[in-house]
Amino acid sequence: MHSVIMNRYGLIKHVCSLLVGAGAVWNVSAATYYVDNAAGSDTAAGTSTNSPWQHCPGDTAATGTAAGTKFAPGDTVVFHGGVRYDVASNATIYATSSGSAGSPITYLSGHLASPQWGSSPAVINGTNMSSSARGAVDLSGYSYLTANGLVFVGCSSAASPYSSGIGGHWNSGGNVSILNCSVSNSTACGIYIMGNYSSSAPSTFVISNCLVQTIGAHGILCRYGMTNMQIINNVITNCGLNTNANLTGDCIGVFGLDGTGLNANLVIRSNELADAHIKSPMIFEIYDVGAVVEQNYIHGGFGFSGFDLNGVHTNLTIRNNVWDMQALNYWGPITFDTDAGTVYADGIYIYNNTVRTTIQSGNQGMVVYFGRGNNTATTAFWHVALTNNILIQSTAGSPVIVVAANTAGTGPIVDAATFGCDNNVYAWTNIANPFLWRGTNYTFAEWQAVASADAHSLTNMPAFVSSTDLHLSDGDTVARGNGANFYSLFTTDKDGNTRPSIGPWDIGAYVDVVALGARPASPTGLHFVSASP
Repeated sequence: MHSVIMNRYGLIKHVCSLLVGAGAVWNVSAATYYVDNAAGSDTAAGTSTNSPWQHCPGDTAATGTAAGTKFAPGDTVVFHGGVRYDVASNATIYATSSGSAGSPITYLSGHLASPQWGSSPAVINGTNMSSSARGAVDLSGYSYLTANGLVFVGCSSAASPYSSGIGGHWNSGGNVSILNCSVSNSTACGIYIMGNYSSSAPSTFVISNCLVQTIGAHGILCRYGMTNMQIINNVITNCGLNTNANLTGDCIGVFGLDGTGLNANLVIRSNELADAHIKSPMIFEIYDVGAVVEQNYIHGGFGFSGFDLNGVHTNLTIRNNVWDMQALNYWGPITFDTDAGTVYADGIYIYNNTVRTTIQSGNQGMVVYFGRGNNTATTAFWHVALTNNILIQSTAGSPVIVVAANTAGTGPIVDAATFGCDNNVYAWTNIANPFLWRGTNYTFAEWQAVASADAHSLTNMPAFVSSTDLHLSDGDTVARGNGANFYSLFTTDKDGNTRPSIGPWDIGAYVDVVALGARPASPTGLHFVSASP
Protein backbone atom coordinates (compact mmCIF):
# COMPACT_ATOMS: atom_id res chain seq x y z
CA MET A 1 0.00 0.00 0.00
CA HIS A 2 1.15 3.48 -0.69
CA SER A 3 0.71 6.66 1.26
CA VAL A 4 -1.59 9.45 0.23
CA ILE A 5 -0.09 12.93 0.32
CA MET A 6 -2.48 15.84 0.59
CA ASN A 7 -1.47 18.96 -1.26
CA ARG A 8 -2.38 22.42 -0.02
CA TYR A 9 -5.78 22.24 -1.71
CA GLY A 10 -6.73 19.06 0.13
CA LEU A 11 -6.52 16.83 -2.93
CA ILE A 12 -4.84 13.47 -3.16
CA LYS A 13 -1.71 14.60 -4.87
CA HIS A 14 0.01 11.52 -6.23
CA VAL A 15 -3.08 9.70 -7.48
CA CYS A 16 -4.21 12.80 -9.34
CA SER A 17 -0.98 12.79 -11.29
CA LEU A 18 -1.40 9.13 -12.08
CA LEU A 19 -4.80 9.69 -13.63
CA VAL A 20 -4.05 12.79 -15.66
CA GLY A 21 -3.18 10.65 -18.66
CA ALA A 22 -6.49 8.83 -18.53
CA GLY A 23 -8.37 12.13 -18.31
CA ALA A 24 -6.36 13.65 -21.15
CA VAL A 25 -6.96 10.93 -23.73
CA TRP A 26 -9.67 12.72 -25.62
CA ASN A 27 -11.35 12.08 -28.91
CA VAL A 28 -9.34 14.18 -31.38
CA SER A 29 -12.51 15.16 -33.23
CA ALA A 30 -14.26 16.29 -30.05
CA ALA A 31 -14.47 19.90 -28.88
CA THR A 32 -12.87 21.44 -25.82
CA TYR A 33 -14.58 24.37 -24.14
CA TYR A 34 -13.34 26.71 -21.42
CA VAL A 35 -15.05 28.33 -18.43
CA ASP A 36 -13.71 31.11 -16.20
CA ASN A 37 -16.40 32.26 -13.80
CA ALA A 38 -14.40 35.31 -12.77
CA ALA A 39 -13.23 36.67 -16.14
CA GLY A 40 -15.29 34.90 -18.83
CA SER A 41 -18.33 36.04 -20.82
CA ASP A 42 -21.31 33.95 -21.88
CA THR A 43 -21.29 35.76 -25.24
CA ALA A 44 -17.73 34.58 -25.96
CA ALA A 45 -16.97 31.61 -28.21
CA GLY A 46 -15.90 29.49 -25.25
CA THR A 47 -13.48 27.51 -27.43
CA SER A 48 -10.15 28.83 -26.14
CA THR A 49 -8.53 30.09 -22.95
CA ASN A 50 -8.62 33.55 -24.51
CA SER A 51 -12.40 33.48 -24.97
CA PRO A 52 -13.86 31.48 -22.06
CA TRP A 53 -17.46 31.50 -20.93
CA GLN A 54 -18.44 32.79 -17.53
CA HIS A 55 -20.94 29.95 -16.99
CA CYS A 56 -20.83 26.31 -17.96
CA PRO A 57 -23.49 25.16 -20.43
CA GLY A 58 -26.24 23.57 -18.36
CA ASP A 59 -25.89 26.15 -15.61
CA THR A 60 -29.35 27.61 -15.11
CA ALA A 61 -27.69 31.03 -14.79
CA ALA A 62 -25.98 30.80 -18.22
CA THR A 63 -26.98 33.11 -21.06
CA GLY A 64 -25.91 33.73 -24.67
CA THR A 65 -23.67 31.22 -26.43
CA ALA A 66 -23.03 29.32 -23.19
CA ALA A 67 -26.75 28.74 -22.65
CA GLY A 68 -27.23 27.57 -26.24
CA THR A 69 -24.38 25.03 -26.35
CA LYS A 70 -24.97 21.32 -25.84
CA PHE A 71 -22.04 18.98 -25.43
CA ALA A 72 -21.48 16.01 -27.76
CA PRO A 73 -19.75 12.67 -27.03
CA GLY A 74 -16.05 13.22 -26.40
CA ASP A 75 -16.39 16.90 -25.52
CA THR A 76 -14.51 18.37 -22.56
CA VAL A 77 -15.35 21.50 -20.59
CA VAL A 78 -12.33 22.85 -18.72
CA PHE A 79 -12.82 24.99 -15.61
CA HIS A 80 -9.99 27.48 -15.05
CA GLY A 81 -7.70 26.01 -12.44
CA GLY A 82 -7.39 28.10 -9.28
CA VAL A 83 -10.55 30.09 -10.06
CA ARG A 84 -13.68 29.80 -7.92
CA TYR A 85 -16.92 29.14 -9.76
CA ASP A 86 -19.76 30.58 -7.69
CA VAL A 87 -22.98 28.76 -8.47
CA ALA A 88 -25.52 31.58 -8.64
CA SER A 89 -28.41 31.93 -6.23
CA ASN A 90 -30.92 29.12 -6.78
CA ALA A 91 -28.91 27.85 -9.77
CA THR A 92 -27.14 24.57 -10.60
CA ILE A 93 -24.79 23.21 -13.26
CA TYR A 94 -26.86 20.47 -14.91
CA ALA A 95 -25.62 17.88 -17.39
CA THR A 96 -27.42 18.39 -20.70
CA SER A 97 -26.44 15.39 -22.82
CA SER A 98 -24.75 12.01 -22.76
CA GLY A 99 -21.38 10.88 -24.01
CA SER A 100 -20.85 7.46 -25.49
CA ALA A 101 -18.71 4.39 -24.85
CA GLY A 102 -15.09 5.46 -25.20
CA SER A 103 -16.08 9.12 -25.63
CA PRO A 104 -17.46 10.47 -22.36
CA ILE A 105 -18.32 14.10 -21.76
CA THR A 106 -15.75 15.36 -19.27
CA TYR A 107 -15.95 18.16 -16.69
CA LEU A 108 -12.26 18.83 -16.03
CA SER A 109 -10.25 21.06 -13.74
CA GLY A 110 -7.75 23.14 -15.71
CA HIS A 111 -4.77 21.98 -13.63
CA LEU A 112 -5.25 18.50 -15.14
CA ALA A 113 -5.78 19.71 -18.71
CA SER A 114 -3.18 19.39 -21.45
CA PRO A 115 -2.00 22.06 -21.88
CA GLN A 116 -2.53 23.02 -18.25
CA TRP A 117 -4.84 25.96 -17.55
CA GLY A 118 -4.05 27.04 -14.01
CA SER A 119 -1.75 25.27 -11.58
CA SER A 120 -4.29 24.39 -8.88
CA PRO A 121 -7.77 22.84 -8.85
CA ALA A 122 -10.87 24.68 -10.01
CA VAL A 123 -13.25 25.29 -7.11
CA ILE A 124 -17.03 24.96 -7.36
CA ASN A 125 -18.75 26.96 -4.60
CA GLY A 126 -22.28 25.63 -4.12
CA THR A 127 -23.38 27.75 -1.20
CA ASN A 128 -26.31 29.15 -3.20
CA MET A 129 -27.13 26.08 -5.29
CA SER A 130 -30.70 25.33 -6.35
CA SER A 131 -32.94 23.82 -3.70
CA SER A 132 -34.06 21.15 -6.19
CA ALA A 133 -30.55 20.02 -7.16
CA ARG A 134 -28.85 16.85 -6.04
CA GLY A 135 -25.48 18.53 -6.48
CA ALA A 136 -23.83 21.80 -7.39
CA VAL A 137 -23.00 19.75 -10.47
CA ASP A 138 -26.10 17.61 -11.14
CA LEU A 139 -25.48 14.81 -13.63
CA SER A 140 -28.97 13.32 -13.39
CA GLY A 141 -30.29 11.22 -16.24
CA TYR A 142 -27.27 11.25 -18.57
CA SER A 143 -24.67 8.58 -19.23
CA TYR A 144 -20.96 8.36 -20.05
CA LEU A 145 -19.95 11.37 -17.98
CA THR A 146 -16.71 12.09 -16.12
CA ALA A 147 -15.87 14.73 -13.51
CA ASN A 148 -12.14 15.00 -12.88
CA GLY A 149 -10.11 17.10 -10.44
CA LEU A 150 -12.79 19.55 -9.27
CA VAL A 151 -13.02 20.88 -5.72
CA PHE A 152 -16.51 21.37 -4.27
CA VAL A 153 -17.06 23.53 -1.18
CA GLY A 154 -20.14 24.55 0.78
CA CYS A 155 -22.49 22.49 -1.38
CA SER A 156 -25.83 21.76 0.20
CA SER A 157 -29.46 22.67 -0.12
CA ALA A 158 -31.59 23.62 2.84
CA ALA A 159 -34.57 21.99 1.12
CA SER A 160 -32.92 18.62 0.47
CA PRO A 161 -31.19 16.32 2.97
CA TYR A 162 -29.62 14.50 0.00
CA SER A 163 -27.97 17.42 -1.74
CA SER A 164 -24.22 17.20 -2.34
CA GLY A 165 -21.22 18.63 -4.12
CA ILE A 166 -21.81 16.42 -7.12
CA GLY A 167 -24.50 13.83 -7.72
CA GLY A 168 -27.49 12.74 -9.69
CA HIS A 169 -30.39 10.37 -10.24
CA TRP A 170 -30.51 7.70 -12.94
CA ASN A 171 -33.49 5.62 -14.00
CA SER A 172 -31.27 3.68 -16.41
CA GLY A 173 -27.93 4.12 -18.15
CA GLY A 174 -24.96 5.11 -16.02
CA ASN A 175 -21.25 4.83 -16.86
CA VAL A 176 -20.40 7.83 -14.68
CA SER A 177 -16.95 8.45 -13.15
CA ILE A 178 -16.07 10.94 -10.41
CA LEU A 179 -12.27 11.06 -10.17
CA ASN A 180 -9.74 13.06 -8.16
CA CYS A 181 -12.40 15.40 -6.76
CA SER A 182 -12.65 16.96 -3.32
CA VAL A 183 -15.85 17.76 -1.42
CA SER A 184 -15.84 19.56 1.92
CA ASN A 185 -18.03 21.59 4.25
CA SER A 186 -21.36 20.28 3.02
CA THR A 187 -24.21 20.32 5.53
CA ALA A 188 -25.82 17.37 3.73
CA CYS A 189 -23.91 14.73 1.67
CA GLY A 190 -20.55 14.80 -0.06
CA ILE A 191 -21.21 12.75 -3.22
CA TYR A 192 -24.72 11.43 -3.90
CA ILE A 193 -25.56 8.75 -6.48
CA MET A 194 -29.21 7.68 -6.73
CA GLY A 195 -30.45 4.77 -8.79
CA ASN A 196 -33.93 3.80 -9.90
CA TYR A 197 -36.47 3.03 -7.23
CA SER A 198 -38.67 0.47 -8.90
CA SER A 199 -37.28 -1.14 -12.06
CA SER A 200 -34.04 -2.04 -13.86
CA ALA A 201 -30.92 -0.64 -12.23
CA PRO A 202 -28.49 1.83 -13.80
CA SER A 203 -24.97 0.46 -14.08
CA THR A 204 -21.27 1.27 -13.75
CA PHE A 205 -20.51 4.13 -11.40
CA VAL A 206 -16.95 4.82 -10.25
CA ILE A 207 -15.92 7.12 -7.41
CA SER A 208 -12.14 7.02 -7.16
CA ASN A 209 -9.27 8.98 -5.61
CA CYS A 210 -11.54 11.57 -4.03
CA LEU A 211 -11.25 13.42 -0.73
CA VAL A 212 -14.54 13.87 1.15
CA GLN A 213 -14.32 15.62 4.51
CA THR A 214 -16.30 17.66 7.03
CA ILE A 215 -19.73 16.51 5.88
CA GLY A 216 -23.06 16.94 7.65
CA ALA A 217 -24.57 13.65 6.47
CA HIS A 218 -23.11 10.78 4.41
CA GLY A 219 -19.69 11.19 2.85
CA ILE A 220 -20.66 9.08 -0.17
CA LEU A 221 -24.31 8.07 -0.43
CA CYS A 222 -25.49 5.46 -2.95
CA ARG A 223 -29.25 5.16 -2.80
CA TYR A 224 -31.64 2.71 -4.46
CA GLY A 225 -30.84 0.11 -7.07
CA MET A 226 -27.66 0.09 -9.12
CA THR A 227 -25.12 -2.42 -10.36
CA ASN A 228 -21.33 -2.32 -10.76
CA MET A 229 -20.73 0.44 -8.25
CA GLN A 230 -17.04 0.99 -7.38
CA ILE A 231 -15.85 3.15 -4.48
CA ILE A 232 -12.06 2.90 -4.64
CA ASN A 233 -9.08 4.63 -3.03
CA ASN A 234 -10.92 7.55 -1.48
CA VAL A 235 -10.30 9.36 1.81
CA ILE A 236 -13.59 10.00 3.63
CA THR A 237 -13.47 11.59 7.05
CA ASN A 238 -15.37 13.64 9.62
CA CYS A 239 -18.90 12.74 8.52
CA GLY A 240 -22.30 12.89 10.19
CA LEU A 241 -21.73 16.28 11.78
CA ASN A 242 -25.31 17.52 11.37
CA THR A 243 -27.16 17.37 14.69
CA ASN A 244 -30.49 16.89 12.89
CA ALA A 245 -31.18 13.17 13.31
CA ASN A 246 -32.55 12.93 9.76
CA LEU A 247 -29.32 14.25 8.28
CA THR A 248 -26.63 12.42 10.24
CA GLY A 249 -24.65 9.98 8.18
CA ASP A 250 -21.98 7.39 7.57
CA CYS A 251 -18.72 7.72 5.66
CA ILE A 252 -20.18 5.38 3.02
CA GLY A 253 -23.91 4.74 2.97
CA VAL A 254 -25.38 2.18 0.57
CA PHE A 255 -29.16 2.07 0.71
CA GLY A 256 -30.96 -0.23 -1.65
CA LEU A 257 -34.28 -1.54 -2.72
CA ASP A 258 -36.48 -4.54 -2.11
CA GLY A 259 -35.42 -6.47 -5.19
CA THR A 260 -32.53 -8.92 -5.40
CA GLY A 261 -31.63 -8.03 -8.99
CA LEU A 262 -31.27 -4.30 -8.42
CA ASN A 263 -28.02 -4.16 -6.42
CA ALA A 264 -25.09 -6.22 -7.60
CA ASN A 265 -21.30 -6.19 -7.78
CA LEU A 266 -20.59 -3.40 -5.31
CA VAL A 267 -16.85 -2.92 -4.66
CA ILE A 268 -15.51 -0.84 -1.75
CA ARG A 269 -11.73 -1.07 -1.93
CA SER A 270 -8.62 0.69 -0.56
CA ASN A 271 -10.43 3.58 1.10
CA GLU A 272 -9.48 5.37 4.29
CA LEU A 273 -12.49 6.01 6.51
CA ALA A 274 -12.18 8.05 9.69
CA ASP A 275 -14.59 9.54 12.22
CA ALA A 276 -18.33 9.19 11.72
CA HIS A 277 -19.51 10.88 14.88
CA ILE A 278 -23.02 9.50 15.13
CA LYS A 279 -23.20 6.65 12.61
CA SER A 280 -20.73 4.18 11.03
CA PRO A 281 -17.85 4.01 8.55
CA MET A 282 -20.08 1.88 6.32
CA ILE A 283 -23.73 0.93 6.28
CA PHE A 284 -25.32 -1.54 3.87
CA GLU A 285 -29.11 -1.38 3.94
CA ILE A 286 -29.86 -3.13 0.68
CA TYR A 287 -30.76 -6.27 -1.18
CA ASP A 288 -27.32 -7.04 -2.55
CA VAL A 289 -25.52 -9.74 -4.52
CA GLY A 290 -21.75 -10.15 -4.67
CA ALA A 291 -20.45 -7.15 -2.71
CA VAL A 292 -16.72 -7.02 -1.91
CA VAL A 293 -15.27 -4.85 0.88
CA GLU A 294 -11.50 -5.14 0.88
CA GLN A 295 -8.19 -3.43 1.72
CA ASN A 296 -9.80 -0.52 3.57
CA TYR A 297 -8.25 1.28 6.54
CA ILE A 298 -10.84 2.33 9.12
CA HIS A 299 -9.86 4.32 12.18
CA GLY A 300 -10.95 7.01 14.59
CA GLY A 301 -14.21 7.30 16.48
CA PHE A 302 -17.60 6.03 15.32
CA GLY A 303 -20.96 6.46 16.94
CA PHE A 304 -22.62 3.22 15.94
CA SER A 305 -20.48 0.42 14.52
CA GLY A 306 -17.65 -0.20 12.11
CA PHE A 307 -19.67 -2.08 9.52
CA ASP A 308 -23.43 -1.92 9.86
CA LEU A 309 -25.16 -4.60 7.79
CA ASN A 310 -28.90 -4.54 7.23
CA GLY A 311 -31.07 -5.90 4.42
CA VAL A 312 -30.73 -9.09 2.38
CA HIS A 313 -27.32 -10.17 1.13
CA THR A 314 -25.91 -12.98 -0.99
CA ASN A 315 -22.18 -13.66 -1.18
CA LEU A 316 -20.76 -10.72 0.78
CA THR A 317 -16.96 -10.76 1.10
CA ILE A 318 -15.06 -8.74 3.72
CA ARG A 319 -11.30 -9.26 3.51
CA ASN A 320 -7.90 -7.63 4.02
CA ASN A 321 -9.33 -4.68 5.96
CA VAL A 322 -7.86 -2.97 9.02
CA TRP A 323 -10.18 -1.63 11.72
CA ASP A 324 -8.43 0.34 14.46
CA MET A 325 -11.30 2.23 15.97
CA GLN A 326 -13.21 3.41 18.97
CA ALA A 327 -16.94 2.74 19.14
CA LEU A 328 -18.46 5.77 20.83
CA ASN A 329 -22.01 4.66 21.56
CA TYR A 330 -23.17 1.21 20.53
CA TRP A 331 -21.60 -1.79 18.80
CA GLY A 332 -18.21 -2.78 17.47
CA PRO A 333 -16.35 -2.97 14.16
CA ILE A 334 -18.18 -5.79 12.33
CA THR A 335 -21.87 -5.67 13.12
CA PHE A 336 -24.56 -7.64 11.35
CA ASP A 337 -28.12 -6.57 11.95
CA THR A 338 -28.29 -3.66 14.32
CA ASP A 339 -31.77 -2.50 13.32
CA ALA A 340 -35.08 -4.30 13.47
CA GLY A 341 -36.47 -5.31 10.11
CA THR A 342 -35.92 -7.77 7.27
CA VAL A 343 -32.31 -8.90 7.58
CA TYR A 344 -30.73 -12.11 6.44
CA ALA A 345 -27.69 -13.18 4.48
CA ASP A 346 -26.58 -16.31 2.66
CA GLY A 347 -22.83 -16.25 2.28
CA ILE A 348 -20.75 -13.95 4.54
CA TYR A 349 -17.03 -14.48 4.00
CA ILE A 350 -14.82 -12.62 6.49
CA TYR A 351 -11.17 -13.37 5.70
CA ASN A 352 -7.83 -11.96 6.83
CA ASN A 353 -8.92 -8.79 8.59
CA THR A 354 -7.04 -7.10 11.44
CA VAL A 355 -9.44 -5.60 13.96
CA ARG A 356 -8.63 -3.70 17.13
CA THR A 357 -11.37 -1.88 18.96
CA THR A 358 -12.02 0.13 22.07
CA ILE A 359 -15.53 0.68 23.39
CA GLN A 360 -16.25 4.01 25.02
CA SER A 361 -16.63 3.84 28.78
CA GLY A 362 -20.14 2.94 29.88
CA ASN A 363 -21.05 1.03 26.71
CA GLN A 364 -21.06 -2.69 26.12
CA GLY A 365 -19.70 -3.59 22.69
CA MET A 366 -18.08 -6.46 20.85
CA VAL A 367 -15.74 -7.03 17.92
CA VAL A 368 -18.05 -9.22 15.79
CA TYR A 369 -21.80 -9.34 16.29
CA PHE A 370 -24.54 -11.45 14.71
CA GLY A 371 -27.78 -10.01 16.04
CA ARG A 372 -31.51 -10.58 15.88
CA GLY A 373 -32.91 -7.42 14.42
CA ASN A 374 -35.25 -9.50 12.27
CA ASN A 375 -37.73 -10.41 14.97
CA THR A 376 -39.56 -12.94 12.78
CA ALA A 377 -36.57 -15.01 11.68
CA THR A 378 -35.57 -18.28 13.27
CA THR A 379 -32.32 -18.19 11.29
CA ALA A 380 -30.91 -15.08 9.63
CA PHE A 381 -27.37 -16.03 8.50
CA TRP A 382 -26.26 -19.02 6.47
CA HIS A 383 -22.81 -20.03 5.17
CA VAL A 384 -20.74 -17.79 7.42
CA ALA A 385 -16.95 -18.08 7.21
CA LEU A 386 -14.93 -16.17 9.83
CA THR A 387 -11.35 -17.20 9.13
CA ASN A 388 -7.77 -15.90 9.35
CA ASN A 389 -8.74 -12.77 11.31
CA ILE A 390 -6.97 -10.98 14.16
CA LEU A 391 -9.71 -9.80 16.55
CA ILE A 392 -8.61 -7.69 19.52
CA GLN A 393 -10.97 -6.37 22.18
CA SER A 394 -9.14 -3.65 24.10
CA THR A 395 -12.00 -2.77 26.46
CA ALA A 396 -12.00 -4.53 29.80
CA GLY A 397 -15.06 -6.72 30.30
CA SER A 398 -16.31 -6.57 26.71
CA PRO A 399 -16.71 -9.72 24.56
CA VAL A 400 -15.04 -10.63 21.28
CA ILE A 401 -17.78 -12.49 19.36
CA VAL A 402 -21.50 -12.39 20.07
CA VAL A 403 -23.96 -14.70 18.29
CA ALA A 404 -27.50 -14.00 19.49
CA ALA A 405 -30.18 -16.61 20.05
CA ASN A 406 -32.84 -17.02 17.40
CA THR A 407 -36.37 -15.75 17.90
CA ALA A 408 -37.64 -19.07 19.18
CA GLY A 409 -34.75 -19.44 21.59
CA THR A 410 -34.00 -22.89 20.15
CA GLY A 411 -30.61 -22.13 18.64
CA PRO A 412 -28.28 -19.41 17.40
CA ILE A 413 -29.36 -16.76 14.88
CA VAL A 414 -26.73 -18.20 12.52
CA ASP A 415 -27.20 -21.57 10.85
CA ALA A 416 -24.95 -23.71 13.05
CA ALA A 417 -24.40 -26.31 10.33
CA THR A 418 -22.88 -23.75 7.94
CA PHE A 419 -21.13 -21.54 10.50
CA GLY A 420 -17.36 -21.81 9.98
CA CYS A 421 -14.97 -20.06 12.33
CA ASP A 422 -11.30 -21.05 12.50
CA ASN A 423 -7.64 -20.04 12.15
CA ASN A 424 -8.25 -16.77 13.98
CA VAL A 425 -6.20 -14.96 16.61
CA TYR A 426 -8.10 -13.53 19.58
CA ALA A 427 -7.07 -11.20 22.37
CA TRP A 428 -9.25 -9.64 25.06
CA THR A 429 -9.01 -7.75 28.33
CA ASN A 430 -10.26 -8.80 31.78
CA ILE A 431 -13.21 -10.97 30.80
CA ALA A 432 -13.43 -14.65 31.64
CA ASN A 433 -16.12 -15.52 29.09
CA PRO A 434 -15.48 -13.44 25.95
CA PHE A 435 -17.62 -15.49 23.53
CA LEU A 436 -21.42 -15.57 23.42
CA TRP A 437 -23.36 -18.33 21.67
CA ARG A 438 -27.16 -18.16 21.75
CA GLY A 439 -26.76 -15.31 24.21
CA THR A 440 -24.79 -17.33 26.77
CA ASN A 441 -21.24 -16.38 27.76
CA TYR A 442 -18.50 -18.98 27.32
CA THR A 443 -14.79 -19.36 27.80
CA PHE A 444 -12.76 -19.96 24.67
CA ALA A 445 -12.64 -23.72 25.30
CA GLU A 446 -16.40 -23.84 25.86
CA TRP A 447 -16.98 -21.75 22.73
CA GLN A 448 -14.92 -24.22 20.71
CA ALA A 449 -17.25 -26.98 21.85
CA VAL A 450 -20.69 -25.36 21.68
CA ALA A 451 -20.06 -23.54 18.37
CA SER A 452 -17.90 -26.29 16.84
CA ALA A 453 -15.46 -23.51 16.05
CA ASP A 454 -11.83 -22.39 16.19
CA ALA A 455 -10.08 -25.74 16.42
CA HIS A 456 -6.92 -24.13 15.03
CA SER A 457 -7.29 -20.63 16.47
CA LEU A 458 -5.04 -18.99 19.07
CA THR A 459 -5.68 -16.69 22.02
CA ASN A 460 -2.48 -14.67 22.33
CA MET A 461 -1.73 -11.08 21.42
CA PRO A 462 0.23 -10.96 18.15
CA ALA A 463 3.38 -8.90 17.96
CA PHE A 464 2.96 -5.79 15.79
CA VAL A 465 5.58 -3.43 14.41
CA SER A 466 4.41 -0.77 16.87
CA SER A 467 1.37 0.39 18.80
CA THR A 468 0.19 2.32 15.73
CA ASP A 469 1.46 0.00 12.98
CA LEU A 470 -0.55 -3.22 12.76
CA HIS A 471 1.81 -5.00 10.39
CA LEU A 472 3.11 -8.14 12.05
CA SER A 473 6.50 -7.84 13.68
CA ASP A 474 9.30 -9.86 12.14
CA GLY A 475 9.48 -11.81 15.40
CA ASP A 476 5.77 -12.60 15.72
CA THR A 477 5.01 -16.27 16.33
CA VAL A 478 1.26 -16.02 16.89
CA ALA A 479 -0.25 -14.90 13.58
CA ARG A 480 2.58 -15.60 11.16
CA GLY A 481 2.21 -18.90 9.36
CA ASN A 482 -0.87 -20.08 11.26
CA GLY A 483 -3.61 -19.24 8.76
CA ALA A 484 -5.54 -21.22 6.17
CA ASN A 485 -4.55 -20.83 2.51
CA PHE A 486 -7.24 -19.17 0.36
CA TYR A 487 -5.10 -18.58 -2.73
CA SER A 488 -7.86 -19.99 -4.95
CA LEU A 489 -10.14 -17.17 -3.72
CA PHE A 490 -7.80 -14.17 -3.50
CA THR A 491 -4.06 -13.69 -3.79
CA THR A 492 -2.95 -10.44 -2.13
CA ASP A 493 -2.92 -8.73 1.26
CA LYS A 494 -4.05 -5.21 2.21
CA ASP A 495 -0.88 -3.68 0.76
CA GLY A 496 -1.21 -5.59 -2.51
CA ASN A 497 1.62 -7.98 -1.65
CA THR A 498 1.15 -11.48 -3.04
CA ARG A 499 0.25 -14.16 -0.53
CA PRO A 500 1.85 -17.63 -0.86
CA SER A 501 0.22 -19.95 -3.37
CA ILE A 502 1.04 -22.97 -1.21
CA GLY A 503 1.55 -23.50 2.50
CA PRO A 504 0.00 -21.66 5.46
CA TRP A 505 -0.88 -17.98 5.32
CA ASP A 506 -0.25 -15.26 7.86
CA ILE A 507 -3.36 -14.37 9.85
CA GLY A 508 -4.65 -10.82 9.55
CA ALA A 509 -4.66 -8.18 6.84
CA TYR A 510 -0.91 -8.15 6.19
CA VAL A 511 1.41 -10.81 4.85
CA ASP A 512 4.90 -11.17 6.36
CA VAL A 513 6.77 -8.83 4.03
CA VAL A 514 10.18 -9.98 5.30
CA ALA A 515 9.60 -13.22 3.44
CA LEU A 516 8.76 -11.16 0.36
CA GLY A 517 11.97 -9.16 0.60
CA ALA A 518 10.72 -5.68 1.50
CA ARG A 519 8.50 -3.85 3.93
CA PRO A 520 6.03 -1.32 2.44
CA ALA A 521 6.99 2.32 2.67
CA SER A 522 3.71 3.21 4.38
CA PRO A 523 3.13 0.57 7.06
CA THR A 524 -0.29 1.77 8.17
CA GLY A 525 -1.70 2.16 4.68
CA LEU A 526 -3.41 5.42 3.74
CA HIS A 527 -2.80 8.28 6.12
CA PHE A 528 -3.22 11.99 6.40
CA VAL A 529 -0.33 14.41 6.02
CA SER A 530 -0.81 17.96 7.25
CA ALA A 531 -0.50 20.64 4.60
CA SER A 532 -0.30 24.41 4.60
CA PRO A 533 -3.62 26.18 4.14
